[in-house]
Amino acid sequence: MTDSASSYHHTQIGYGLLVMLAVGLVLTAGIAATSLRAMPPGPSRTVALSIAGAVALMVVAAATIFSSLTIDVRGGKLDWHFTGNLIRSSVDVSDVTDVQPMKTSPGYGWGIRET
Repeated sequence: MTDSASSYHHTQIGYGLLVMLAVGLVLTAGIAATSLRAMPPGPSRTVALSIAGAVALMVVAAATIFSSLTIDVRGGKLDWHFTGNLIRSSVDVSDVTDVQPMKTSPGYGWGIRET
């Protein structure tokens, strides 16, 4: 496929994902603010605020981790990782038996389980 002296590096930023997560964060904050205003002070308000904070934290974490994907081909290895190297993997280039360009539809962005 590729000799080990070749190299390739590409980082793809998920702008669409970032926009969707930002909208989700704004909606979460708006719903939480509206709900909390209607609740009297007390334990139920504290629980609701904690849940809203946890959801917001998960959205921010997802946006941070999945905001970009980097592909590196160097030294006979194909490496890929998401932002921050928390989720990463690699394979020897010699294990790659076939590569073909393909066109995808926007639906392919909805996850492995769908495609």
